[in-house]
Amino acid sequence: NESSQQEIPDEYTKISLEDLSEKQVASLKEIFVGDYLCFLDQKDIPSTIDMIVSKMRYGAKLIFSGHDIIEVSRMIMSREIALNLARDFLYSGKACCYTHWEMVDTLQSKGLKISRKILEGPEYTIIMERPDVREEK
Repeated sequence: NESSQQEIPDEYTKISLEDLSEKQVASLKEIFVGDYLCFLDQKDIPSTIDMIVSKMRYGAKLIFSGHDIIEVSRMIMSREIALNLARDFLYSGKACCYTHWEMVDTLQSKGLKISRKILEGPEYTIIMERPDVREEK
């Protein structure tokens, strides 16, 4: 998404959502979503997540990030961050803001498992993994 200011790590190729939707099902080993979902209309998020998960191979990783709205609110109330910084976290072209647990719950409902969770102040990065069914047997 052009609105996202997030840096894409060098080891990833940046593609549009349309290009991702054209990839073969279960063809990708790793998908870096970053904070992209925050820029979508809330009604589009479930179908977008379904499409992204469908592109993951078994054993693949999904990396996403964002600003936890509860943590931002807590930091505002305790005066740990200035209001102008909080506004940047919450708005800056974003259409929605979730807690990290909402995103984890949504992705777990799609069969993904938490591989790693990093919380740094209001920012979170979650790495989810699509379990390899061959390893579960």
